[in-house]
Amino acid sequence: MSIKVVLCVALIVHFLAAYKPVITFHGINGNEHDFDRLKEWTEKYHPGQLFLLNRRRTESVFMNLPYQVLGLAASIERMKAEHNFTSHHLLCHSQGALVCRAYLQSFDHSCENFISLSGPQMGQFGATLYWENYMPFLRNLSTHEAHTLFYMRGVQYMITVANFWNDPWHHEEFLRESVFLPKYNYEKNEQFKQNFMKLKLAVFYGSPGDEVIEPWESAVFGFFNTSKPAYDYQMLTYRDQEVYTQDYFGLRTMGLQNRVIIKEIPNVNHGGWIFREDIFADYSLPYLT
Repeated sequence: MSIKVVLCVALIVHFLAAYKPVITFHGINGNEHDFDRLKEWTEKYHPGQLFLLNRRRTESVFMNLPYQVLGLAASIERMKAEHNFTSHHLLCHSQGALVCRAYLQSFDHSCENFISLSGPQMGQFGATLYWENYMPFLRNLSTHEAHTLFYMRGVQYMITVANFWNDPWHHEEFLRESVFLPKYNYEKNEQFKQNFMKLKLAVFYGSPGDEVIEPWESAVFGFFNTSKPAYDYQMLTYRDQEVYTQDYFGLRTMGLQNRVIIKEIPNVNHGGWIFREDIFADYSLPYLT
């Protein structure tokens, strides 16, 4: 074998090995096939990059989020052992993006880049038709009444959306009764901060075109001003949120270090993040190197 051939083979091997594996996590009521197109596009643009699909479905609706975080952690360790890699990227959509962020705060992980595609990072406050399609009982419950159901302790352990239901006008009840989101957004925990800041880069995307996440700004850490009277829908951006100003898990520090991207992208519906090649190529792929 000539030296040129050997060098070419070595360069190809190096090129393929340069890409970090990508681990994905889908949203509520989704499954691993939600990422089939992204896997194809990754192979198209990054030949040879390992793109791993996390297989969970019914658990994403009826298994509470603390258990989902544990399940994700176990799944990632299995993938690392099976495919013999250490560091990787996380590409997560919708509810899955919130679970992934909680995992990154909770564990001494080996993730380099984390991309959150329309994840309800500040919670959900809106009973959209999407939720009602597979939780019909919500049709008879208004958004402003939902806290009476979702903040019941039994429901907290039965329905995942209850874990990130954030009623801005029952904020104290939310902090007291919710078993998930307050822990990751409103508690000072140095270990959570240390873990999350192991990331090289965190990317959070949201869009006004989203028809599922309410308010859509939650995906980019925006939310209603909880100090205002009921039905005063003043929206605060991430820079005015306690989770940012108090730097509970390092969001502000990483931002000052240019290691956080929080970006609004126009005209992307909820599924567009995983079903549109242009959106994937422009906004996710550049960080999956």
